[in-house]
Amino acid sequence: MAILDQYGNPIDIKRLAVEESGPSITGVRQILSDHPWRGMTPYRLAQVLHAAEDGDADSYLEVAEEIEEKDLHYRSVLGTRRLQVRHHHHRASARHLRVRLFVPSRSR
Repeated sequence: MAILDQYGNPIDIKRLAVEESGPSITGVRQILSDHPWRGMTPYRLAQVLHAAEDGDADSYLEVAEEIEEKDLHYRSVLGTRRLQVRHHHHRASARHLRVRLFVPSRSR
């Protein structure tokens, strides 16, 4: 008995054993990563935040990225804010590109 896909077509079982999107050094799913979120304690979080304040934001950005990947609501809110920032930036840029001529009025 064959396994069928959503369209009723048989699935080639051999293709299921082939890896299609595994981790790589340069890909999105990187092999080498410290995963600062693992084993996170309040003390460790404080260290990450203090390091970010001192200019070393790597661990902070990795934690933020991991939260965004795992929490769909958070990702949605960030996406909405990013769109608003892009829209506002676009409108501000367009406003600065307009050329306005101001002709001083003559007083009588």
